[in-house]
Amino acid sequence: MKPSIVEVIGERVPLRKAGKEYLGLCLFHPDHRASLSVSEEKELFHCFACGESGDVYDFIMKLDGVSFSEARSRLGAGSTEGRPGRPLLETARAIADWANEQTAKVNSLLREIGQRLELAEQCTFTEEQEVCERQWTILSDFADYLQNPKFIIEIYDSRADIEALLSSTEASA
Repeated sequence: MKPSIVEVIGERVPLRKAGKEYLGLCLFHPDHRASLSVSEEKELFHCFACGESGDVYDFIMKLDGVSFSEARSRLGAGSTEGRPGRPLLETARAIADWANEQTAKVNSLLREIGQRLELAEQCTFTEEQEVCERQWTILSDFADYLQNPKFIIEIYDSRADIEALLSSTEASA
C-alpha cells in the first residue's frame, strides 16, 4: 500500500486544504505562492508553475535524487517506519518561517536600495550607483537562495551570521 501523498509531502512543506486538493509551496523551484497542488483522491501532485508532477514515489525520487527502490525504502513501502515524523515537519516549518522573515527583510532592503539607485542615477553619482548595483545583485541572489530548497538548510545553519549581516545592512541603508 502506498503511503499517503498528502502526509509525505506535508512532512516536507506545509499544505493547506483548498476544496478537494491541498496547496503548498513547490520545492522544485523558488516559489513565492502556493503553486503545488496535491490530490489525495488521485494520489498525485502537480506544480502549476514549473510543471513537476507525479505520485508519492516520484516526489521523493525527484526531490531527493534517488531511485524508485530507494524512494520505496525511504517511505517504508507503506509503513510509517523510516519516514520522517512530526519533529521533522516542525523543523521544516521553523526553517520556512525563518526564510520568509529573512525574505521580507531582504525585499525591504531591495526597495530601499532601488530608491537610492534611482536617486544616484538622477544626480549622476556614479560611485553610489555602483555600490547600489552590487548590493542589489547580492541581495537579489540571496533572496533566490532563501526560496530554493537545495540551499535553505545550509543557509539556515548559518542563520546567526546572516541575521547579523542583514541587521548591519539595514542600519547602513
